Amino acid sequence: MAEALTRAEAAEAELQDARVELTSLKESLAKLRDETDSLRLARASAEAREAVAADALREVQAENDRLTSAGRWRDEGLASRQAELTARTDAAEAQAAELVAAVNAATNPLLRQLAQLRSQQQQLSDQARATETALQAQLVSAARAAKEADTRLEEAKLAVRRGQEKEAALGIQLEESEEARAQDDAF
Repeated sequence: MAEALTRAEAAEAELQDARVELTSLKESLAKLRDETDSLRLARASAEAREAVAADALREVQAENDRLTSAGRWRDEGLASRQAELTARTDAAEAQAAELVAAVNAATNPLLRQLAQLRSQQQQLSDQARATETALQAQLVSAARAAKEADTRLEEAKLAVRRGQEKEAALGIQLEESEEARAQDDAF
């Protein structure tokens, strides 16, 4: 019975440890989700800046095109303005490309890591459920064994009482028999 109770207590402790580990994993997942949300906001901000840069680029390109066609009719002074606008266009395109590359470089590894962590969390959750199921089965088995041990103990106590009663009855019969023999011997 003590062994069954010890096994039940061990199973309960193991179940508690699995629950603590699951809680820790859930907290880690929440932190990663917060980081992912921050990265998404950063990405959205970068995309907004990229859109502004793209709009600026389109505007610069439109301005460049207009000045180019007007440059056919104007003198050499406009050529320098065209070169300036081309440089601004190139700089805006480079900045937009850098922003796209930076956003992708910053978010892709974290998104992969998040996917891996979600997979690990699912595996750990499955393992925790399996462990909890096994521990609950062990707990039920231990409780059943403890109940059976209690039943056997009660049966043994009853058998001992019956044996004691039988011994007492045999003792009385023996005394009566000895008294009868003593009386027979006395006559």
